[in-house]
Amino acid sequence: MMNHDQHDYVPDAARRLVVGSMAGGILAAYASTASADTGTVPAKAGPASPMLKQNPVTQYHQPPFKPQEQKWPGLASKMVPRPDHGETTYKGSGRLAGRKALITGGDSGIGRAAAIAFARERADVAFGYLPEEQEDADELVDLIKAAGQKACRHIRNEAFCRKLVDEAATPLGGLDILVSNAARLTRVHGPQKGPPRPPLLRRGGLSDCLQEEPMAGDEIERRRLQMLIEQYLETRKRRHDFVSIANAELAIKAVMPHCPVSSAALAEMIAAGAVTYGLGVLFDARQTEGELPVV
Repeated sequence: MMNHDQHDYVPDAARRLVVGSMAGGILAAYASTASADTGTVPAKAGPASPMLKQNPVTQYHQPPFKPQEQKWPGLASKMVPRPDHGETTYKGSGRLAGRKALITGGDSGIGRAAAIAFARERADVAFGYLPEEQEDADELVDLIKAAGQKACRHIRNEAFCRKLVDEAATPLGGLDILVSNAARLTRVHGPQKGPPRPPLLRRGGLSDCLQEEPMAGDEIERRRLQMLIEQYLETRKRRHDFVSIANAELAIKAVMPHCPVSSAALAEMIAAGAVTYGLGVLFDARQTEGELPVV
């Protein structure tokens, strides 16, 4: 997790728009079936945030930022300025009352934003994290409990996917929602022409996208996702909910071209398998023209 100076960043407002659309898509998919499955009527909806009508281009911290780096995986609590996950701005309205969620990589970033939103929508939350992320995880547990919901946390590793689902379901009394968010991004720096561009935004050629390190990373993430979903489907008691996969890869293909290599195939695979369990599958990768620069 890093913050960089003006020569090495994705514009802050653009990043927040993508994060916001992903978290919103995850929440919307499950909220839409909450009352039908639980027999309850959610509380009267109100504005999700007091900043809803503000200009997202100007309401957040603006670059250039102070140059800073952390060893992987990094801590959100050590970043300057600190990322906004909705800690002080997200206002829930009970749309996930009675739901139980598992989020991988929930200590920071999109996973943390989803965990906070779920808890404030009255869902109980379990999340996975790495030992190095303990400080961020402790903060998140406090935020979930402050929302009046149960919080369970589990340290994760590469061999932990199947066990994670079972250990999350036991204390919560089952699982309704799985957010497979944990991943590790590998940058690809390809050849470029013209004026220098921020390294993250450089578009590499095919040979760069097929380097051993990015491809190996993609394979690990696909395998983790497969194991998580298989175990989740096996533990489901009610089999008429949605599985929502919020996939930012489709929205960021312009700046990290190796990411969406298998997105379409993965979507089809999960959709086909989920049908046998009576589950619908929603893939949310919203993008509005101008959100991200096309380089």
